[in-house]
Amino acid sequence: MKNIILSFSIMFVGVFTLIGTSSAISVFTACSNSNISNHTVCNQSNSKGNTNPVIKAMRIILEVLSMIAGIVAVFGLIIAGIRIITSNGDSNSFNTARGAILYVVIGVAIVVLSQSIILYVLDKLK
Repeated sequence: MKNIILSFSIMFVGVFTLIGTSSAISVFTACSNSNISNHTVCNQSNSKGNTNPVIKAMRIILEVLSMIAGIVAVFGLIIAGIRIITSNGDSNSFNTARGAILYVVIGVAIVVLSQSIILYVLDKLK
């Protein structure tokens, strides 16, 4: 029973992560539209204060890589949750899936920390 609850909670988090990622993508896509580019959200996302094309490119690459890492993390959590469900009481299989969840969480923490460090450095390069 604990395995089923854990698996469903992992899938629940994964679904909402995908929904959040897709809405973030739609905000950035909407800001490129000339009709609403003066909106507050667009001004905040475009107000990086730097016109250097290299730094802009690095920010875009960082955003894309962060989205890819988030999607990979969601799929990793889903696969680990399925492995927990299908472990059928096998402690070795359960521990392997639990370790995979731990690795995904550590990976996401590393991505978040590295993204914040890179953004800090890019802001200081203005």
